[in-house]
Amino acid sequence: MTSAGTPEGKAGAAFERLRGAGSDTYWRAFGVALVVIAVLAFFLAFVNFFYSQAAHSDVFSSRPYRVAVADDASADVKHLVQSYLKAHPDANLELSSDPDGADVYIAKKAMNGFDSSVFTGYPAMELEAGTRKKTLRPARQYRFSYKKTGIILKVKSSEVSGLEEYLQDYYESAPAVEVTMVGDMIPGRHVAEYMAKKGVSWPFKLVAPLVSGADLTIGDLECPLTDRYEVPYTGMEFVAPAETIDGIKMLGLDIAALANNHSTNFGRTALTDTIELLKENGIAYTGGGYDYNEAHHPAFLEAGGKTFAYLNYNSIKGSLDASATEPGVAWINMQPWYPDSEQDFQTVESDIREARKQADVVIVGFHWSKEYVYEPNPSMVALAHRACDAGADMVVGQHPHSVQSLESYDGKLIAYSLGNFIFDQRFSEQVRQGFFLNCDFRDGVLTSLEMVPYRISNTCQTVPYEGSEGQPLLDRVLKVSGWKLSGTSIE
Repeated sequence: MTSAGTPEGKAGAAFERLRGAGSDTYWRAFGVALVVIAVLAFFLAFVNFFYSQAAHSDVFSSRPYRVAVADDASADVKHLVQSYLKAHPDANLELSSDPDGADVYIAKKAMNGFDSSVFTGYPAMELEAGTRKKTLRPARQYRFSYKKTGIILKVKSSEVSGLEEYLQDYYESAPAVEVTMVGDMIPGRHVAEYMAKKGVSWPFKLVAPLVSGADLTIGDLECPLTDRYEVPYTGMEFVAPAETIDGIKMLGLDIAALANNHSTNFGRTALTDTIELLKENGIAYTGGGYDYNEAHHPAFLEAGGKTFAYLNYNSIKGSLDASATEPGVAWINMQPWYPDSEQDFQTVESDIREARKQADVVIVGFHWSKEYVYEPNPSMVALAHRACDAGADMVVGQHPHSVQSLESYDGKLIAYSLGNFIFDQRFSEQVRQGFFLNCDFRDGVLTSLEMVPYRISNTCQTVPYEGSEGQPLLDRVLKVSGWKLSGTSIE
């Protein structure tokens, strides 16, 4: 062991003192460096912030960040930007019509010299038909171009980032509203006979769980509900007892379409009995009423914060039509029973435009077509297109006792016929089979729809298909729609 008093010990102690003194110097220098770096970082951040604000100021007075929407994006995006500004009044943003002075520019193409990101300005519409899927309307995407500012580090303002995130998440975060559309319901004749034997719930109970959970369920009630008359179990005149409303309610029906050729089979009073019964049970109606104006007035319902409007018209002979003073149904002249009436078509367009002013979504139902055919006639196609052009988001047909084709027209859905839903026809598979539509709307835009097939049994019970049993029916509809089937896709 080396003694502290020895020369070697003294030398070691001196070395330790020098090393300690060096360590203190090192840490003092390190601390000074940290302070200098912190001060420099603060200075640079301040300069960067000052420059950023100056870049968005007129003579260094604060001005909002200017947002311009190009003409090619205006229809889809401008109202979204306005919605954001309304919801965030303190955001330092303003909508500008001048792209040259814009800090944010939204268009189909990116702005030169700007950074940009992509967002969906209008969502796709997807069809699911059993194992097959098809995009009926592609999403429309746009470029969010923004000018970064800062003399040293290029930054994006929190206001601009907030708007960008809002647009990117808009449709994905919007609540989905499920609307279920079902076909023709005629609970008279043999359906009424089986209800008398097995109970009112009989025709409805197997399919009800699949449709009653929708936010909004719409169907064609093609039979008066009244106790004024004895129910005939034969013939072509249909009526059902008032207690049938309990089966209708099992379906969760929210809107009953009354414009058809059987609603007035037992006269105008049977129709008004039906209307009063619907009112008593909280079910809206359209296409029929106490006079012309009521028959042409849409049914309005709220769902998911949006207003849905439904209109309905009959073109099949045999109905009693509403007049200025008499109850009846909303009538239009068109093929195949009568020549197309331009005046009637214009009335439909006018009704739709008026409904559009008050609703976020407009759906129109037409009772039309020759019976037992899979394809629509040219008059049906022309009227459906005109309805969409006038502002309808969706057109759904009724009457032919057969499914018919689907069409995507200008991004709108047309289903020419869903087939029988509650009825007693059993002479062919064509009249026994049908499908209902489960449709999802986001912010009032139809984004997806599912075809759900079923078959009517020998005892007039609507029975949903299980597994792949209903795929042949769905494939038939897809084929008559003019689409090719390939694997699980539809072309």
